Amino acid sequence: LISRTQVGTPSRHNFTLNVKCYCSSATEKELIKKEKVSDYNKRYYREKKEDISNYKKSYYQNKVDEVASKNAQYYKENKAILKEKKLEAKEKLRKEMTNSGEIRKTLEESHGISKWEDWYNVTPKDLRKTELGRRLIGHFTLVELLETLYPDVHWIDGNFLSVPRSTWSNREKTREYLKFIEPRLGITSMEDWYRVSKEQLRRVGAGGVVSVFVRPHNALEFAFPEIEWDVKKFAFKGK
Repeated sequence: LISRTQVGTPSRHNFTLNVKCYCSSATEKELIKKEKVSDYNKRYYREKKEDISNYKKSYYQNKVDEVASKNAQYYKENKAILKEKKLEAKEKLRKEMTNSGEIRKTLEESHGISKWEDWYNVTPKDLRKTELGRRLIGHFTLVELLETLYPDVHWIDGNFLSVPRSTWSNREKTREYLKFIEPRLGITSMEDWYRVSKEQLRRVGAGGVVSVFVRPHNALEFAFPEIEWDVKKFAFKGK
C-alpha cells in the first residue's frame, strides 16, 4: 500500500505556500493588464489629442453659452424688477453717503486725497481696488459718486484722468471742458483757438479731445456750432 504522505499529499504548510504563489501570480497579471491599459490610453491620447482638445473646448463653450442664454432669458423676464431693485440700492447708498461723512472720509484716506481737486487723478479702476470702492462704482459713475460726496463742487467731466468716450458726444460737456482749458492755453477770445494745435491740447491734458475729434476744429465746430469757423485759418504755418 502507498500512504498519502508518499504520494505527496500537500501539508498545511505547503498548501499555504501554494496559495501565496497563486496570489502573487494573479497580482502580476493584474499589473501587466494595467500597464497594457495605461499604454493603450497613452497611445490613444497621443493619436486623439487634437480631437479631445476640440471636444473639451466645444463642451465648455456650450456650457458657457448655455449659462449666458439662461442669464439673458432671466434678465429679459425680470428686467423691470431687477432695474427697480438696482435703483433702490442706489438710492439707499446715496442717502447713506449724504447722511454720513464716513464714506467720504474712508475714500479720501484710501486714495490719498488731501484736497477735492485730487479726485481728477483717480480712475474707476483705482476705486475698484478697495471693497468700498467696488461697491460704490457698481452703482454710480465716478462723477455721480463725487457729486453726491461733494455737493458744493462743480465737476468738469472732461478733466478727469479717465474720461468715457460718451462724454465727447455730449455737446454741453465738451463745450464746458474746452472753456475750462482756455486759461491753460492762454486763450482770451474765440479767435485765439485758431492757433491751438493737437500737440498743445495734449500738453494741457486734453488728449481725449484729440483722440475723439482728431483735429481741434472738429471739436470746436461740435462744441460751438453758433460760430462760423474758418477751417483754413487752422492750417497756417507756425501753429
